[in-house]
Amino acid sequence: MDEIDKQIMHILSKNSRISATDLAPLIGLSVPATNKRIQKLQENGIIECFTIIPNAEKLSKTLIAFIFVTINRFSEFPKLIEHVKSKIDILECYAITGDFDYILRVCAKDTACLEQMLMELKNLDVVVKTNTVIVLYKHKYEPVILPDLNGS
Repeated sequence: MDEIDKQIMHILSKNSRISATDLAPLIGLSVPATNKRIQKLQENGIIECFTIIPNAEKLSKTLIAFIFVTINRFSEFPKLIEHVKSKIDILECYAITGDFDYILRVCAKDTACLEQMLMELKNLDVVVKTNTVIVLYKHKYEPVILPDLNGS
């Protein structure tokens, strides 16, 4: 990946709907060369997909929380993962190190919806303990991972 590819990534991260015609002059390439670069980034798996970022406020899902989860038997972790994958409001799930086994990032309409989500988790026989923290304010949010520009 060279500097032009990195520029393409940064521009597409801000507006994935930009046309190659509009993108080409920003990166100093022809339209066909720009299209080839984007296609190559996709073929190499660097760009996985073009997507949307919904407005949480307009969807009435402004409560963001992190739920730390401890499970009792690692042999049964697929039960937790199956549950997590079936819930649209569980946005991310990571296996972690430390005092807990997993961390979930969730969104909810309100605390009642969050409580329901917690009850469903706690009803799974594999879940031993949860600890929840609610986000009060978001200072930074980057929905995509971008390459460093100019080698920095």
